[in-house]
Amino acid sequence: MSRKSSIFAAVVALSVVSFRMAAAQGSATQTVTCEVQKINVVSVAGTPSLVITAAVPGSQPTQVSDATSTYAVTTNVVNSKLTVE
Repeated sequence: MSRKSSIFAAVVALSVVSFRMAAAQGSATQTVTCEVQKINVVSVAGTPSLVITAAVPGSQPTQVSDATSTYAVTTNVVNSKLTVE
């Protein structure tokens, strides 16, 4: 064998041994900690205006609505409460 062939054979043999050693290392256990911040976003489109009148005694209050306005709630929190004043 020529000198170049011997060097090439040695490099190939070392590569195979290195690859087998890397593949035989097994597995590892990792601990990953992740924190998600609370998100609470309320957006209102339009200008909501509701006039609530007094109920007639013995009757349910008159319902009011505003079909020109909309709202959206985005949250990743469970058991939360939205209070409007």
